[in-house]
Amino acid sequence: MHKRPLSVTIAGSLFLVAVAMGLASHLTGLRLQGPFPSDLAWPLGVGLVGIVAGVGMLRGYNWARWLTLAWLASHVYLSALESRQKLAIHVLIFGACAALVFNAKANAYFRAPGSSRLT
Repeated sequence: MHKRPLSVTIAGSLFLVAVAMGLASHLTGLRLQGPFPSDLAWPLGVGLVGIVAGVGMLRGYNWARWLTLAWLASHVYLSALESRQKLAIHVLIFGACAALVFNAKANAYFRAPGSSRLT
């Protein structure tokens, strides 16, 4: 496989950091005693999907960049329900990520042999 473009490295790394920070913010109130709070199941599941997408993108899987953008698009939608400021921020993040993972070098990287395989 050829070398990963810097734009993909930046997008994947920043995405993983953002997902990790989001997970950490949801886990700050978690206490290890007592039952598992059911309201954490959804954020943890979404976070897990984000981690899979970020790692997959860094490994060169084409499906992972689409999953990353779908993940971000869902956050654009959710932020639209909250405030214009959050919506603007998420739209900018979505646009920046799309530009980073859909430029010419990134397209060639994701089209490389084996980039669409699941293994």
